[in-house]
Parts: sequence; C-alpha cells; structure tokens
Amino acid sequence: MKKQVTTIAEVLNDVTEVTLETERIELHMSDGSQFVVSRDNPRFDLFVKMIRQQRHKGPLFVAGNPKTQETEAILLPISRLVQEFKETPSRQTALINFIAAPSTFTLGFNHERYPDMKKALQRARTSKKELWVAADPFSLEILHIHEAPAQVTRGRGIFDSTCTGEIISFADAQREFQKIKHASGIPFKYLPDCCNARAHEMCRIMVEDGLEPCKVWNYGQGFEQVLPTLQVQTHLTPTGYVKWSFHVAPVVKCRHFANDVVHVVIDPALFERPVSLDQWVEVQQDPHSTVEISGPKPFHRLLKGRKLFFDPLFEQTNKALASHRYDLEIGKIA
Repeated sequence: MKKQVTTIAEVLNDVTEVTLETERIELHMSDGSQFVVSRDNPRFDLFVKMIRQQRHKGPLFVAGNPKTQETEAILLPISRLVQEFKETPSRQTALINFIAAPSTFTLGFNHERYPDMKKALQRARTSKKELWVAADPFSLEILHIHEAPAQVTRGRGIFDSTCTGEIISFADAQREFQKIKHASGIPFKYLPDCCNARAHEMCRIMVEDGLEPCKVWNYGQGFEQVLPTLQVQTHLTPTGYVKWSFHVAPVVKCRHFANDVVHVVIDPALFERPVSLDQWVEVQQDPHSTVEISGPKPFHRLLKGRKLFFDPLFEQTNKALASHRYDLEIGKIA
C-alpha cells in the first residue's frame, strides 16, 4: 500500500456552498487532520456528495497525499463486530471476519499501522465492542479502523419465528421481484458484502406492500469455522467470483404449478427472476451447506438461531446500503 495519511473522523466544516466555480474545498476533521479536494480530481462531485450526506451523521474515512494533503479516497466506514482474527504468516496477511459480513477481510502485515490495528481488532473481539471499519470495496483489504458506538440491537431467539407468511401467487411474487429489483438505493450489484442489509430492506418493502416475507439463510459448510465455502460466479468483481460464509435473502410462500405450495426466493443480486429454494442454493456451489428459514426480524443470525442480531430502526441497514452504493461508484482504490 502506498504511503497515505488516513483518518476516520467527522468533517467539521460546512461544504454546502460548493458551486461550479469552486476550485477546491478544505476538510477540517474532528481529529485535527486537514485535507483538500480539488476540482480537477475526477471524483470531486462524488466526494462532495458523500461529505454532504455524512454531515452530522457520522465519520468518513479519508485518505490523502501526505505532502499535498490532496484527498485521494473517501469511504463511508461501517460499524462492525469482530468475529475472528487469524494471522497467516505464509501469506503475510491477517484474515478478519466480522459478524453479519459474509466475506473475509484482510489486513497485510506490511500496513504501516498493522501492530496497532491488530491490537485493536483483537481487543474488540474480546470486548465485543464495535469498530468503524474502512476497507477497499472489492479486495476487502482493511485500510483503517476506529472505535464505534454499538449500532445493532441484540437479542435471543424469541423473535426468530418459523416462516408462517401468507401464501401468494407466483405472478404476485414476480411483480414484487420486479418492483424490488428497480428500487432505488439497494446496491444489488455489490456482491462482496451487504446481503444482510439488502435482505432487511427488501423485507421492509415487501411488508409495506402487504406481504409477509421471511428470510432464508444459507450457511456454508465452513460457517462455524468462519471459512467462506459458498462461491458464486459473477462478472461484477475483478476475480470473477465471490466467496461467502453465508448468504441471506427474502423468501415467500407461493402457490405454483399443480397447486403446490413452494418457497420462492427474492434475490435480485443473483437472479433476474424469483427462483426456487433449490435453484438459489445450487448457484452458491456448496453441496454441504445448511439452509434455515427464519422470520423477517433478525438482521443477522447464527446457525439454529443460537444468537440473533437486530436492527429494528434500520440504522445499520441504511448505513450499509449507503456505504455500498458509494463503493460501486468508487470502485477499487487500494
């Protein structure tokens, strides 16, 4: 990673008066650091949009040139709970898994702040305190971390009810799929992360439309060992695939051919139409995965509902959706 000055902090000054004539803006951060964004930066408009959105709402990750203070990257960090931290000396990399994140993140031994970040990640894993995490959108290389307030409400399995939703027609499921697919604000093309937030927001829309969705969870055979054993081929990532330890999407009961009642999955991130449970599981290429269906309320859950995480006010959901919408615009930065 090239030498940069980085921070996760709030922007203190107001940038609402930016016009077409504005040549540069200065960013005064809450930790005392300062950066500039010049008009000739190809991401000038995007950066201004991100700064305005986060004003009084939370911190930004900012990376800049140490000599010129010119801003080179801005990301919306996400608050996360550390599930596992494991060093792999053979790869000169630490592997980090976060609760409710289907993919594994990395932290290179060559990162200039590696010792400090290693301690912070291990401490957060033990204390169960959340961290703001900024990572490259596609390589998932961790760029910066900072302590964060808790965002997700946690509870036990009393809300994790069996899927008892109303049976609808397959035609209704198709109509709902098309509406959700074109819903603004859901980053269906961002596959390394975000399935919890997408599923939560899709269920909210479906409930608003009078439906009774549930959620279907596919846990890879490596889920308990925090290993990503699910794999989906895609042209949307530089590698041509994504690997997950779990995946989640809304599911509804449909009356289909021969009057049979079947579970139909609504997942525009993977398909162009509603699909059967078997089709949804098959595309994830882990024949030994475990499929479980829950009610719509858990934001995240462990196998058999042993532990549940909730986001009843959609704070975590909305922040994750916003962060990953910008990730699609920014692309790879590390």
